[in-house]
Amino acid sequence: MALPPKEVRYRKNTFYLFLAIAIIPMAIVSCAVFTAKPFWLLYVSYIFTLLMMFFIFRHLILKTRSNTPVLIFESHALTINSRRTRTIPWSAITQWKIKSYKGNDALIIRTFSGKVSVQITWLELSTSEIKWLMESYIRQPGPGH
Repeated sequence: MALPPKEVRYRKNTFYLFLAIAIIPMAIVSCAVFTAKPFWLLYVSYIFTLLMMFFIFRHLILKTRSNTPVLIFESHALTINSRRTRTIPWSAITQWKIKSYKGNDALIIRTFSGKVSVQITWLELSTSEIKWLMESYIRQPGPGH
């Protein structure tokens, strides 16, 4: 019996972490500017800090606010929506592993045509749950079996 499809998205509360990280430089800049003599520096520094935070965190914030699933586990294939949508049939996967590097976990999948890597640290499910899903779905027979 085939397992039902399972969608895994980014955690929504990650957006608040990025927002908190963005507030810290703004607070530091505002403390430094209040000691400066020309008051117009306050506006220039705020605009500069906002632009800097926007460009640094824009990609991360857009990912966390999106409702698009990052991983879709289906009985016949794994669909990955990271940079571009890619569907990998379970039979094409030659090897997979979860690699940790400096607190960031990545799902690395090797296929006949190459290697695919997906960051899984900020996903709704934990690393152990992703590992369990990979082990469960890769053993399922495909359609028609």
